[in-house]
Amino acid sequence: MPVAAVVWAVAWATPITPGTVLTVAGVAALSAVLALAVVVVRRGGVAGPIWVLIACLVAGTAAGLATETRLRAVRAGPLPGLAEQRAVVELQIRVTGYPQAFTARARHGPARLTVAVPVRAERVVGRGRAGRIRSPVLLQSTDPVWQRALPGERYAIGGRLAPARHRGAAAVIWVGHRGPTVDRAPWPQRWAAAVRDDLRAAVSGLPAGPRALLPGLVVGDTSAVEPAATVEFKVAGLTHLTAVSGANVAILLAVVLGLAGRAGLPRRLRPVLGGLAVVGFLLVVGPAPSLLRAALMGAIGLLGLAVGRPARAVPALCAAVVLLVLADPALARSYSFALSTVATAGLIGLAPRWRDALARHMPRPVATAIAVPAAAQVVCAPLIVLLSGNLSVVAIVANLLVAPVVAPAMICGLLAAAAQPCSPDLAALLARPAGACAAWILAVAHRCAALPGATLPWPDGPRGAALLAGLTVIALLLTRRVDPGPTRPRRALIAALALLVGALLVRPPLPVPPVLRPLLWPPAGWQLVACDVGQGDGLVLSVAPGTAVVVDSGPDPGPMDRCLRRLGVHQIPVLVLTHFHSDHVEGLPGVLRGRRVGEIQVSPLDDPPEEAARVTRWAAAAHVPINRARPGEVRAVGELRWRVLWPSELVAGDSPPNNASVVQLAVTPAGVRVLLAGDIEPLAQAVLHRAEPDLQVQVVKVPHHGSAYQDEEFLRSLHARVALVSVGADNDYGHPAARTLDLLRGTGAITLRTDTGGDLAVAVQHGQLRAAARSGSGGGPGRVPASAGTAPAAAHRGRRMTGLP
Repeated sequence: MPVAAVVWAVAWATPITPGTVLTVAGVAALSAVLALAVVVVRRGGVAGPIWVLIACLVAGTAAGLATETRLRAVRAGPLPGLAEQRAVVELQIRVTGYPQAFTARARHGPARLTVAVPVRAERVVGRGRAGRIRSPVLLQSTDPVWQRALPGERYAIGGRLAPARHRGAAAVIWVGHRGPTVDRAPWPQRWAAAVRDDLRAAVSGLPAGPRALLPGLVVGDTSAVEPAATVEFKVAGLTHLTAVSGANVAILLAVVLGLAGRAGLPRRLRPVLGGLAVVGFLLVVGPAPSLLRAALMGAIGLLGLAVGRPARAVPALCAAVVLLVLADPALARSYSFALSTVATAGLIGLAPRWRDALARHMPRPVATAIAVPAAAQVVCAPLIVLLSGNLSVVAIVANLLVAPVVAPAMICGLLAAAAQPCSPDLAALLARPAGACAAWILAVAHRCAALPGATLPWPDGPRGAALLAGLTVIALLLTRRVDPGPTRPRRALIAALALLVGALLVRPPLPVPPVLRPLLWPPAGWQLVACDVGQGDGLVLSVAPGTAVVVDSGPDPGPMDRCLRRLGVHQIPVLVLTHFHSDHVEGLPGVLRGRRVGEIQVSPLDDPPEEAARVTRWAAAAHVPINRARPGEVRAVGELRWRVLWPSELVAGDSPPNNASVVQLAVTPAGVRVLLAGDIEPLAQAVLHRAEPDLQVQVVKVPHHGSAYQDEEFLRSLHARVALVSVGADNDYGHPAARTLDLLRGTGAITLRTDTGGDLAVAVQHGQLRAAARSGSGGGPGRVPASAGTAPAAAHRGRRMTGLP
């Protein structure tokens, strides 16, 4: 175990350490600490601390050298330099991995499907350079035909290079249509592609939900899964079922070895069949990190079975970690690899003890069904909050409910794919029970995610993960003894109290003294919050505790959902979508999930029509009515009032959808005047200024993410004291523009940005208007709120909230 920990830590840290010397020093220090820990734990037992230290030093040095060698290989060659120049080149490439599709946000118009394919560049021609190379490159294209690319295929392509954002690639190349095929893929890859096609054909007659989920559950094809379903699976703690995981390998091995045993096959032949089944499954699914871990552990177990010495779980897991990280150091930074490994460790170390303890009070199968998801959820929770900032409280129940149908769904799906070439009717028949299982999984995810309080708001990032990990360790230490006795209830009570105190520290539900309020989120008396949703808009206007009006939903469901959970919003009388660009509406499933939404108010212009249709479909599924905003319309919810100022007419300009944004003048319960300006551009701003020449507000949501296209007279006339810029970090559009920031600074407004401050709040405390940012540096959520006083927000990071002039 110490060797695996050292290898993982060194491979993770080497890319950020300045050279090999520091890496070796870190290896030595970490190895000494772990060896000392072994001495303390075993008290000089048979472990042989000196040999543990030597093994850690050797393995850690090997990991450092392997990682450094891989990094130098990536940086070698002409591609990194050409990428910095954004050069247009011609490449001959070989596909090295499976394509992945995702949604890219266009500056104007609907979200577009983008395909990312890992490839290896073997020849480059461009900028006067030509020659053979061997550099890993990430290919990206909006041509969906790239989704059919297979590992091993070679193509001749042309495109524009860009610097890679991750260390695993020398560059990114953007291409259009797929170029001519130089070489076909090897026959195993063609066979795997045929199996995936057969599965899609076999399930084509099922309802939409199971038809989309089954390819992901069986072979990892998640391209058809709806974003709303993805959000529900995350909240319910069932994300591992939207794609294949290590559990699929375990299920496959159990079925193959069980059938081989029932058939009376020789013991020496059974591991061979199991190994062939795993290799074939990996070919079909692809080398996902969790599958590689499970497959290597399975191989070690099969080897032990073949030689008559069954492998122990902990050494097998540690050996798999060491071998995989040495072979591919990038796995040390893979969240899926970490989640798979940690979950397996929890199943090995905690699940048997919890099962035995529960079996004293209930049937053993029921105890096993409860202990397994509970152990996995407990050990994975810190990693999950590191990613999402939410702690699912329904995950154990959800996994318990779906556990009986996961294996039948996978096995029936594989059988249906196998039967499709011979008998489509038989394949469709086999797909029906798999579809019924998938429908049950979808229903459980939907019901569990819709439960009030399905997730507990928790700080994301390293702070939240460390807090939860510490509380988890304390709770496990307090309850580590499962023997019955008078101390057991006491330990369980202390552990529960420790977790409760931790939750209260994160988000106290009771009133606290005003002096502590600045340390919490949201701040007391908050009137408006601009959620950090990336490159898009998502604003929340407070009505009453738990109730708010929402304006726009951002480009993704997850960030908007998390922001609303942090604010404790579960009822939304009105949701306003200012216009139909994807960065304002694609997060709608996150707003709808688990909340009561009274109505959705939209722009009078259905442009782009694809996004308008998606909004209509999502609203219909949630049974939420849609109506059009009318200029001059006055609305009120509780003490929150607003008037629709625009669009009183449709103007074209550079972007008709932007200029058709719904613009509102809101007055909060505390009397703060707020202008929510959508994405209107200079032409619409000028027309609105002529129609409302006396319009003045205290807070303005800066139009179009602070782009350079602003009507200066319009912005100056508002005399706003706070300007909120909702913008994504490192966006490709240059938002916010320096010219616009200078203009706002010249008006005397305090300018706050979501890319540098995270969620932004405007509050009224003791009769003063105050502004605060949830994160004071870099926008990373979960840090102590920063404040904005009478100077630009960047100058006030880390201070207490202060009143505005």
